[in-house]
Amino acid sequence: MLVVQGERDTFGTPGELAPVFARLNPQPTLHVVDGGDHSLKISRSGKGAQEAVYEAVQRRIVEWMRGVIKASPESGRRPG
Repeated sequence: MLVVQGERDTFGTPGELAPVFARLNPQPTLHVVDGGDHSLKISRSGKGAQEAVYEAVQRRIVEWMRGVIKASPESGRRPG
């Protein structure tokens, strides 16, 4: 499981959710958007900064998915 979370998420900050994630097996991967709210919006002004946040999240999702695919039984590889 990949969790993409804003640092300022009013529904639960990464720190508040850490105890929940700690009980999960396997452990989820957490990607925190610095300064992001529940919608991953940052308080910094400027469209370019927000676009950079979204691009970084998209890259992280792709990286995570590639790792899952490599670790799948069909690939013959183990996670690690």
